[in-house]
Amino acid sequence: AAYKSIQALRDEVLFGQFIRNIHHWSGNLLLIVAVLHLLRIFLTGAFRPPRALNWIIGLVLLALAVASNFTGYLLPWDQLAFWAVTISTGMLEYLPLAGRWLQALVRRGPEIGPATLATFFALHIAILPILTAFLTLFHFWQVRKAGGVILPPADPPGGRPVPVSPHLTRREGAAAL
Repeated sequence: AAYKSIQALRDEVLFGQFIRNIHHWSGNLLLIVAVLHLLRIFLTGAFRPPRALNWIIGLVLLALAVASNFTGYLLPWDQLAFWAVTISTGMLEYLPLAGRWLQALVRRGPEIGPATLATFFALHIAILPILTAFLTLFHFWQVRKAGGVILPPADPPGGRPVPVSPHLTRREGAAAL
């Protein structure tokens, strides 16, 4: 039914394919922006204490974004998605000790099937977004608590803090609009 619902969205819903493509490309753009953000934080040295915890939270958020893209890849349930997930979950088998167990856990059985699809669907629409939202709020709170963002160093080593509000809030709001 997953494949038929994607076909119905594409063929029968007004602008359905457009909305689906926006979702797809937004997920890819999210990864690009997250990696660019990671590079900016690394190059400005903003990962050093007292911001080290926020760096770790950011890395977890990057992993959640990758996981969201990966789980969403299976959901159309077409041949491309099926074989991509078959190969990627097949690689788990090569992990020492827990590989076969992890593979069976992710696939929810020895092979990819409806149970795998249900697991990936639940992860994609509920578990990963809730975790991402919670950690994003915590990440932003940590930035505010630290006194703002760090700009590239001009004179002082480690950069200089910029207040979050109103400077960053206005820029982020304008970019979001």
